[in-house]
Amino acid sequence: MTEMALTPFHDWLVDLRRHFHQFPELAYREEKTAARIVEVLKELGVPFRDGIGKTGVVAALSARKPGPTVAMRADMDALPIEEQNGVSYRSKHPGMMHACGHDGHQMVPSSVFAALRVTLWRKSSRNERGLHSDDGSEIVQNKHHKNP
Repeated sequence: MTEMALTPFHDWLVDLRRHFHQFPELAYREEKTAARIVEVLKELGVPFRDGIGKTGVVAALSARKPGPTVAMRADMDALPIEEQNGVSYRSKHPGMMHACGHDGHQMVPSSVFAALRVTLWRKSSRNERGLHSDDGSEIVQNKHHKNP
């Protein structure tokens, strides 16, 4: 990415993290958090499955060539703590905040997907409808894929 392209990308990342920070949700109640993650994945064209363990989201990309697998996970839950910070993006939910850094956790996979989407990743013909293992079995179906 060029330096010029990094500024909008950086701004997008900051806005995304601040959004998560402003709207914390406690464990297993992260409905709006999961919905925002799903919005980002849809915007990026990344196959995903939501509703995992109630509020979890699983997303995946595959490469054109075989190679090592990289996995990431991100916690989404906030803590039942009143935020004392005076920052403009402080929690808007009384008694809850991301004091644990999970707002940053949520932003990291989105940033990796965005960077791969822009710079490296291209859909392979075998993966246009979802993620498949090397033996062809389906791992994640892109349930938001529209048939041609």
